[in-house]
Amino acid sequence: MAVRTVCLDDWLEESCNQRLQAIKIDAEGSELAILKGAERVLQRFRPIIVLEMNDIVLRQAGSSSTALASHLTSLDYSLFGISRTRLEPWTRRQCPHASEVLSIPRESVETTLDSFRRAGFKS
Repeated sequence: MAVRTVCLDDWLEESCNQRLQAIKIDAEGSELAILKGAERVLQRFRPIIVLEMNDIVLRQAGSSSTALASHLTSLDYSLFGISRTRLEPWTRRQCPHASEVLSIPRESVETTLDSFRRAGFKS
């Protein structure tokens, strides 16, 4: 069975969306490839990104948590590990086990963290 794939940049152009606040990625190691196919979207909309960072699965796909974190950092995102209702700055020590990571554009870290605190998260 053939499955049509499209990068997020092209999909968003086709759909004429004018607003994008958040992206959730759970792609079993393909997260970096997805982000690379969304560079225009990430620059234009600066959405929050939630993704799983599992070094074992990422390595099986030819990537790593370090490469994924470096890419997000190069796009001027700050990374926070999510543990239940706690947000903490993400560190490489959290891998190779799976980590849910909240990636926030650096220019909106404080306002976003304030929103999460009001929702009951601790940081």
